[in-house]
Amino acid sequence: MKTLVSSHKVPTPAVPRRLKLALIGGPEVQLRLALAEYLVQDFDLYVLGSSRSAGPIFKHVGVDYRPYPMTRGINPWRDFITLLCLRRHLRSIRPDLVHTYDSKPCALGRIAAWIGRVPVIIGTYPGMGSLYGSNRLRIRLVRVIYEVIQALACRVSTLSIVQNADDLEDFISRGVMLRSKTIIVRGSGVNTRAFRPDRLAAQEAAKLRQSLGLSATTLVVTMVSRVIRSKGVLEFAAAADQLRKTEPRAHFVLIGQVDAESPDRLNARELATLRHSVHWLGRRDDIAELLCITDVFVLPTSLMEGIPRVLLEAAASGLPIVTSDTRGCRDVVEHGKTGLLIKPGDSVELSHAILSLLGDPVRRSSLGKEARRRVIQEFDSDLIYGQLTRVYREQMGGARS
Repeated sequence: MKTLVSSHKVPTPAVPRRLKLALIGGPEVQLRLALAEYLVQDFDLYVLGSSRSAGPIFKHVGVDYRPYPMTRGINPWRDFITLLCLRRHLRSIRPDLVHTYDSKPCALGRIAAWIGRVPVIIGTYPGMGSLYGSNRLRIRLVRVIYEVIQALACRVSTLSIVQNADDLEDFISRGVMLRSKTIIVRGSGVNTRAFRPDRLAAQEAAKLRQSLGLSATTLVVTMVSRVIRSKGVLEFAAAADQLRKTEPRAHFVLIGQVDAESPDRLNARELATLRHSVHWLGRRDDIAELLCITDVFVLPTSLMEGIPRVLLEAAASGLPIVTSDTRGCRDVVEHGKTGLLIKPGDSVELSHAILSLLGDPVRRSSLGKEARRRVIQEFDSDLIYGQLTRVYREQMGGARS
């Protein structure tokens, strides 16, 4: 007896297509490298940035990187060229979702994505920044233009993301954002395995100290920042001058580059003062190691910050922090538990806070341990990246429906 075999083939289940995701950043797009490494596991990932040197960095982790031209400030012709270049890249990629970072890419990138009919468009704001730290006429005029463009970008987007509740309420009250299309994601996260107190062995730490001319008993006070006035670098220098008289073991280290294009840049006299008062290392690529030989971390900013990345890195390194009682900073530092909050612009209060920690090693240790515990629980990069991935999936599901 013959067995009859059906001529109808059983259909093979379709394999779900990996979603195409494009991240758009600015000149510091390299800061998204860790996020890219996380996302490339689940998405076909593309990164667009205005840095020409970032290509090999992203290629190393298997990410397609595409540069585009962008200038700082407002220049209608050059901004139009930027918009066209972004649109051309997005038409080539045809992503399912675009996520923009940084102020200018957050506007132009989202508008380009809307023109290119990208289904899901998301933008993350880094904070309100120096544009809201001054009431000079020129700054006010730029701010008006900025808010009009950002409001348009928000309205053509699926979702806007801010990093703290103060920014959310501020942008809504200014008519830039819609509450129904905005959520809070608390910062960009920090790799708590890379930034940790025991990153350096004792011998390596001693060698690093020696390379900077520091003895084993030197108390190191470190600040990491762009060198502009509103970050509090002059207050840091003034505190160093005051404390050098009362605590000769203290050594003040500033890490960061001059931002010559910022409207808040320092003049020649202020730069000379800075060089005289602190040990200015300029740009460094070994921040995690330098934090291991730090005793107190300082960020006396007066800016409207989002969630300052350097505070997360310092907290993950188990350091007590002295920072300003301002939005973003107080989201990371809990006064008296993980660090000390001070009035921005007050070098005297800053010096008193630093001195109180330098003279109390037990308290430094206690604050630092609690800072690391809190940052692991609330700001670890895996937590933040996981939250973003869920947002992507939810928004894509909504777009399909």
